[in-house]
Amino acid sequence: MRQLKGKTKETAREKRQRKQEFLTNKDKLLSVALPAFAAFRQCKLPCIDENPKSPIEITSCEFDTTGQKLACAFGDHRVFVFSANVESGHADGTKLVAGDFNNIFFIFSSMNGNLLSFTEVSDKLTKVQWNRKGSTHMLLTSCDDGTVVVWDSSERTPLPIQTFSLHTSSVRDIQWLTKETFASCSMDGSIHVFRIGEDEPLNSLFNENAIIAIRYNMKYDSLAFFSYDTNVKLWLLGQDLTREWEGHRAGIYSICWNEGGDSSLLASGADDRTIRIWNINSSLCHSQEVLRDHLCLVSAVSFSPDGQYLASADTYGVVIVWSTKDWSPLMKCQCAGKVLEINSLKWNPQSTKLVVANYSALSIASSH
Repeated sequence: MRQLKGKTKETAREKRQRKQEFLTNKDKLLSVALPAFAAFRQCKLPCIDENPKSPIEITSCEFDTTGQKLACAFGDHRVFVFSANVESGHADGTKLVAGDFNNIFFIFSSMNGNLLSFTEVSDKLTKVQWNRKGSTHMLLTSCDDGTVVVWDSSERTPLPIQTFSLHTSSVRDIQWLTKETFASCSMDGSIHVFRIGEDEPLNSLFNENAIIAIRYNMKYDSLAFFSYDTNVKLWLLGQDLTREWEGHRAGIYSICWNEGGDSSLLASGADDRTIRIWNINSSLCHSQEVLRDHLCLVSAVSFSPDGQYLASADTYGVVIVWSTKDWSPLMKCQCAGKVLEINSLKWNPQSTKLVVANYSALSIASSH
């Protein structure tokens, strides 16, 4: 159920035709205004592209570094850039990358939407990620065949710098740790930490079950991860020690650190309909808070960049925003469709807007 949902593999002819279509229509990437925003209160969220008769899955969304633009990837190979209408500011990033289930990633200009390049990889892409740790031209891609590739995108066409092939099964997540190191996890139960330019990993961890996602905490130099069980796991890289936190009574589906606030806190959402808050500094193996307002599987959790809020979403499409001061619910909203993916919740950098990417619509809430 947690595996990435792919599409039927294209023939070589269909792939060539789609490449040509992207080139022909590269100037038609749309930029439109978002609708009015809802306040943090009980509400039904306003939506973009809501069409219940023919829903199109929104597979990913991402704000730029200023919150001025929101990019969304749709299941029918479209990418849209929306104007978020916030205060002006210089954008640090000038490019947008979009991965395709059919072994291709595309790089667009975030300024005008033009297609800059498309590059084929070895297998179905599972994730793409820019380096936000100081080397903004560096890009990571991971694939279903277990490979991770580092790319240099400083030129118009990205160039592969190094390929890592230690995983024996699909890579499920990748995380930059610094400007030259990153971690990857796989269905084979392994996590490897690599440094660019070195063939052997700096650290490796092997788990009995497949590892679904990893989240890095820079302050504590630790990786949190979860698998097909009910425990949150913690890998302290500097000490090469592991810990397990017990409490959930059903499988875990999402985790996140409070990077902008109290960075010792980790949230996890699970199939037992609860969100649990853990503290890395605690010597105890159980959670310090349990949040219980959801009525079904909690599929996504996300702390706001300023650390004041925690957003959670479930598979019924209910989104709740909690205060991190006393863990009380500030808002409970019903989205138009299901929320199924771990990365479905995205905050803008100012922590004033929350975007929910779900099966059939894009929903937005604001604190103003």
